[in-house]
Amino acid sequence: MPRPPFDDSSRADTILQSSDGVDFHVSRLTLALASPFFSDLFSLPQPESEPKVPVIPVAESSSVLERLLGIWYPGVEPAVVIDGLEQLVEVLELAVSKYDIKFIAPNLQRHLENYLTSDPVAVYAIACRYRWADSAQMAARQLLKLPLPSILRSTSPHLRCISAELYQALLVYHIKCSEVAGSFGTALLCTNMQWAWMRCAGCAQGFQHPFLSEWPAGVRLPRNWILDYMQRAHATLKEAPGASVSDPVFFAPTFTRLKLSCHSTCSTSGLEDFANFVLDEYLPKLNQAVDAISLELDFGT
Repeated sequence: MPRPPFDDSSRADTILQSSDGVDFHVSRLTLALASPFFSDLFSLPQPESEPKVPVIPVAESSSVLERLLGIWYPGVEPAVVIDGLEQLVEVLELAVSKYDIKFIAPNLQRHLENYLTSDPVAVYAIACRYRWADSAQMAARQLLKLPLPSILRSTSPHLRCISAELYQALLVYHIKCSEVAGSFGTALLCTNMQWAWMRCAGCAQGFQHPFLSEWPAGVRLPRNWILDYMQRAHATLKEAPGASVSDPVFFAPTFTRLKLSCHSTCSTSGLEDFANFVLDEYLPKLNQAVDAISLELDFGT
């Protein structure tokens, strides 16, 4: 027996019969207003022998049909819960592709975005399939937290539903972001000559540091400990341009190097300057630079 209101024959003028023989009592007007599929179906001439309450067999099982109707049909209490990405894809296929119930697409799109963290590859593919560019962009940005080989190794079955061009767009976007993030921010180190690493006389400047191969001529050199941080940040972001370079674990080697290498200006104000630089200067501008890179999506006609 289906959940209310689909068990109430007194308010229904049509029955949807699931593939496993469960009858869902529904309003023809409600279905027709929601779905062009049903609107066209109900407009077809009916045989004279048609029963007073027509029965329409559908291919979906009772559990699937209840899930499909339960997310939008009036009077369903409590609302049906979609449990997992595969159930969501199933509902999307029926609601948007088969029955053309377009008004619930935005709600399903928001639901899809709940899986951005757990399965961004699938979210990207599904968003592309339904031409949801903003959701695809969010998934592509989430995937910047992973190295490119991890994306290439993905065996998500949802990738089969998108074109090679859309898959390539994701990879090209990741590469472009890697190129920018993996080389960004060096010049920011000397934007304020009052930073501890620019004025400290007690620790080594980066005369021979490999990170300074392209340092501007005539500009004072930062101290080695901050260069070590930037070198590690660049290496990390070149692999995964959305990776964190500001969490305590990533900061720890810098703190250790600073503590061991200096007992002067950097030891007294270096940590505060470093935190302010990373959180208020480097990361905001890095994010702006990555945000400026476009994900080129062509959904075709």
